[in-house]
Amino acid sequence: MSAHITCQDVLDALYELIDCEECDRRSGLIDAGSVPGPDARARALMIQHVATCPHCTDALDAERHVRALMRGCYESEQASPALRARIVASISSVSVTGAERVIAGLARLDEAWAGRRFSVTFVAAGALCLGGWG
Repeated sequence: MSAHITCQDVLDALYELIDCEECDRRSGLIDAGSVPGPDARARALMIQHVATCPHCTDALDAERHVRALMRGCYESEQASPALRARIVASISSVSVTGAERVIAGLARLDEAWAGRRFSVTFVAAGALCLGGWG
């Protein structure tokens, strides 16, 4: 990312910026390249931009406010261990099913694109970077 940060750069990364403020683990995953998002340098540049841009300051403050309200609504609620296990199993199931669909689709693409100059692996990597499995 260039040293010139625009309002659109900040708005595109708004959720990741706040996630990193709230969770050091998220920052580490982004910085390691394990999950998408702006690295530490880009986040610092974006925060500098926010400090001088009323529009971006308002957007960041609004998202922080919404998150604080949501946390306040559910702070005292705790999911039972059984419910938590069902949710985790459901998320895992959806992820695996989505991955299986992508892999099956890639096999069909590989057959259709045999002999082409670009590889299905490259296309798959691009798809994952842009939108994940599903």
